[in-house]
Amino acid sequence: MTEIDDTPSHEIRIADIWYITALTVVGFVLIASLGADSLGVSVMAIAELAILVPALVFLLRSGIPVRRALRLHPVSWRAAAVSAFLGISLSAVVGALDSFIGPIAPMPETLRLQLETILVPDDESDLIVIFVGLVLSAAVCEEIFFRGFLQTALERHKNRWGAIFISSLLFGIVHFNPWWLLSILCAGFVLGIVAYFSDSIYPGIIIHAINNGLSLLIANSERWQLSSWVVRIEEASLPAALVGAAILVIGIRWLSRQNQQRPLNMIHMTDIKIEKTA
Repeated sequence: MTEIDDTPSHEIRIADIWYITALTVVGFVLIASLGADSLGVSVMAIAELAILVPALVFLLRSGIPVRRALRLHPVSWRAAAVSAFLGISLSAVVGALDSFIGPIAPMPETLRLQLETILVPDDESDLIVIFVGLVLSAAVCEEIFFRGFLQTALERHKNRWGAIFISSLLFGIVHFNPWWLLSILCAGFVLGIVAYFSDSIYPGIIIHAINNGLSLLIANSERWQLSSWVVRIEEASLPAALVGAAILVIGIRWLSRQNQQRPLNMIHMTDIKIEKTA
């Protein structure tokens, strides 16, 4: 007889989830704070890469299939294109939230200047490093941990909405900016829904990267003489946010249908353990 075991994530105990999450957050904070002076803008990329270490070490030592546990399931080029549009739509929604919250709870000037220092490069080499750290590394590493490892593991212990909410809440908290908490929480919740219904973190990586890329453009809009159209994103109106939200709903439903129609592919097959018994 042949027994098929395709439930790798249930082997992760709830205590292990919180232990790995704590190690991840502590490691990220230590590298980001202690390396800021010595590593400069490159500290972002290094701190983001460090996010992956505890989860990957645990999965490899536990013998849990990494691709399945982290939702590293491939998607089509059409799904990638749809995800790009969802990234722009999410930016419109988040921009509207920030525009609404800003006048009510304005960010302290000192913090705003610190963020500008991080987001505004001194030269082209700094721009490359900031792009790699803020757009590429952040999107890939944060999605692999929060929507890949954390949310997937929590779904084995809680219902899907509880797992999405908890992973989104932690995602918002570790950004350590209470003035952006609501918008980051909203973005994290959308990314969690996308990951669940597409059963892949790749759409979320694309959405996350585009959202962060637009944030980088907004921060440098005056310097790069892009103010004429970037301001429309930064100060997104309510109608634009509603259109963006509608596109998000339609796009997520489409990704969900694509996932349901996707055949059992080789990525899934390599994660299935087959044992022969007498």
